[in-house]
Amino acid sequence: MDGNAEQKIKAYHILYEVKSQYSKDHEFLWRLAKATHLYAQIVGERSDQEQKKQLAYKANEYACAALELRSNSADVHKWCAVTLGSLSDYVGTQQKIKNGYQFKEHCEIALKLQPKDSLVLHLLGRWCYSVAMLTWFEKKVANTLLGAPIESSVAEARNYFLKAEEIQPESWKENLLYIAKCYAAEYDYKNAADWLEKAFNMPINDTDDEVAHNEIETLLSKYR
Repeated sequence: MDGNAEQKIKAYHILYEVKSQYSKDHEFLWRLAKATHLYAQIVGERSDQEQKKQLAYKANEYACAALELRSNSADVHKWCAVTLGSLSDYVGTQQKIKNGYQFKEHCEIALKLQPKDSLVLHLLGRWCYSVAMLTWFEKKVANTLLGAPIESSVAEARNYFLKAEEIQPESWKENLLYIAKCYAAEYDYKNAADWLEKAFNMPINDTDDEVAHNEIETLLSKYR
């Protein structure tokens, strides 16, 4: 699952073909959720959006099945969060807000169980950044739907991104991009440019890196 696109597709098919044998094994199910999620991303990149949607829902279904079997697994909660987040393109605003709250809960539990997980730290940073960027009206709507205040800050988001960077230094282009975006949001353009330079010099290994690199180039031309 950590290989190239064809290897990720192979991993999905290997797991899918034996899923009936391991339907009560949470360790198998979260891995199947991960493999299905990765396969969905590849399918989407190849322009089959309907199959991507179907796979995204199946990935979340597998993660939820794993959660029913084991609620104290960091990996289970992490992939519940990731797969839930991937459904945001297919639900309305109200459900998106509710899913976002559940997403954060899964991430917080995963981080408590595995404090050194850089992906979970990044995901929490993304949640905090998204909330910090909401307009006053959007926050009011979210607060009404959830029945509780939804608050975060750019500083809190940056803290999560920096912690992820400490664990895996200069290994994740998108994480460095978000550190830069946090500094830019606070009008600290020098630090923003410094982090963008670091991100720009990192290699492009996959489609996510390509997308991040394009945004990095755009921001560098603005803040350099």
